[in-house]
Amino acid sequence: MRRGVSPSSCVTDVLPAWMTRWGDFSRRVIFSIFPNCLPPVMQMKKCRSSASAERRPRPRSSWMSLILMSGFLLSAAIWLGGRPALRWWRSRQAGEFLAAARSQMEREEWGETARWMREAFERAPDDPEVVRAIADFQIRTHAHPSDVIQTLQRLSSTRDTAHEDSIKLMRAQVDLGSYEAAHKTLAQLPETVRSNSAEAAEAEAYLLKMERRDSEADARLRVALNAGSDDVETSLKLAILDLKQPHPEIRERGRKRLWRMAREGGAYAVEAIGILSADPLLSAGEGERLLEIVEGVKHADKQALRYAVLAALVRLRPEERDAILNRETATVADKEESQRLAFACWLSSLNEHKRLLAFLPAELKWKEMSADMARLKLEALAQAGRWDELHAALDHDLEKILGAVSFNLWLARSLAAQGGDVSRVQQHLNLAFSATDRGQDSQAAVQVAEAAEKLGAQDLAAAFYRAMAALASSPQFRIALLEKAYALHLDAHDTHGMLLMATEVAGLTPGNQANAFRADYLALLAGESMELVASRIAAMQTSADAAFYPRLLLLRAMVAFRLHNRVQDLEALKKLRDQPWEPGPRAVLAAMLATRGDTAAGFQIAEKISTALLLPEEKKFLALAR
Repeated sequence: MRRGVSPSSCVTDVLPAWMTRWGDFSRRVIFSIFPNCLPPVMQMKKCRSSASAERRPRPRSSWMSLILMSGFLLSAAIWLGGRPALRWWRSRQAGEFLAAARSQMEREEWGETARWMREAFERAPDDPEVVRAIADFQIRTHAHPSDVIQTLQRLSSTRDTAHEDSIKLMRAQVDLGSYEAAHKTLAQLPETVRSNSAEAAEAEAYLLKMERRDSEADARLRVALNAGSDDVETSLKLAILDLKQPHPEIRERGRKRLWRMAREGGAYAVEAIGILSADPLLSAGEGERLLEIVEGVKHADKQALRYAVLAALVRLRPEERDAILNRETATVADKEESQRLAFACWLSSLNEHKRLLAFLPAELKWKEMSADMARLKLEALAQAGRWDELHAALDHDLEKILGAVSFNLWLARSLAAQGGDVSRVQQHLNLAFSATDRGQDSQAAVQVAEAAEKLGAQDLAAAFYRAMAALASSPQFRIALLEKAYALHLDAHDTHGMLLMATEVAGLTPGNQANAFRADYLALLAGESMELVASRIAAMQTSADAAFYPRLLLLRAMVAFRLHNRVQDLEALKKLRDQPWEPGPRAVLAAMLATRGDTAAGFQIAEKISTALLLPEEKKFLALAR
């Protein structure tokens, strides 16, 4: 070591010149910003006079100060710029996991897809592409609509929502029954997107369809399909729309599309053949050509497709019915069990029950049959009127084959056909419904409810539908079940039961004015919750569209009548006579006019209404107009 030189000076001597200058510069910058960070010795030096400071030579930077200052600046740089860099790195990692997830999703490997999605979400939970992929996964796996909505709404919080995201959100809102929210989402789309986007038009058509505005939905769907890609699936949908039209030339255009698809084969040839085989305009010659096309089809359901075309030929050529059936019976006689079962199903669909019983070997015992074959034979015995034989077959062995649900349904049906006690019939229906875990097995429970309808147990069937609706996770399925129960209460002219179902449906479909009108109309008709309905109707006056205004006017008149107030807008009420009302609301309108002074107009309306179509409360209103 050189004499008179400090160790720290030796260190700085061997450093590059630029590093020494950088350390000195950084030290001065930091100390100018944070003067309190100066070491005590330096603070004392700073307090000395400037003249003294000028006379004293400036000490050289120590290596420790250099390291500290550089580390501080490096930390500041990481703190200021590290977060975006970290987000970028995590998004890049998540992108690799997303690619793997999408690959598994295309193969419908849902477990593996979920695993890769979870990895991507853990890396970048707020990345828009990760959120979109999760929403797509939820849609593909039929997750609950509320989950899809929650996922897609995360995109709006990141302000990275695309038009496609809004369209998916709207469809999920429709599936949830939130029609008002769906309309708001639709209104937020730019007009250019609504006019030119096939996806937006199709989503709007879906919304209109769920609101039971079928003609508007079909028109909007046609716009969507014409704006979309010209592929086979689009062609099939357009053909189906054409077949619904009343004009022969448009229906013929749809038939030509289907024939072209059937002849060319491909992914949708089977659907085209199935639609054509059920076409009421199909000729016998076309049926023969369809059968030739089916012979060249390679599809898992080729046999079922062939039987569908043969059923059309049997209908079109009744003189050849026996010959066709005999030929098919001989063809399948020595085939395996699955083909024999398919043939037996076909015979049952043609109501050829006697032929079905003859087709089954006499030595074949009940306990040797499959459950499907046993059900077909039981149905054949029932259609042939052989109830004693059927009832005798319903033993413990057959219960094991059929299962508790089907077994109890057949017992109920057998007892009803033989004039058994109604209470015993209902007992077996209840046992069958209990075997579905009181509606948990929705598919079996629907069969029980439908059987109860057919056997005349309407109250029991309605109770079954209500129980299933309470358990249903899908809003659309729940609404469908409630509508089933509503129809049963309507058949029974049970206003209170109708009101309960209509109120629940209206609650599940906010923004659906048709459902809201039905619930409010029934409430006013029954005289229940009038103040609540009155306040709701008053609030609707600003939001009601032109199509809903006549119904709103009728509801306002009913509120005034029920609350003994004076009817407003009597002249406008008179104009409602030209509206296409159902018999019930028309009877109420007649009463409103007659009780407010226009007895002639009320009587003219009332005399054309059949009382058989009215609810008890509507009959009372009708009596006021006569």
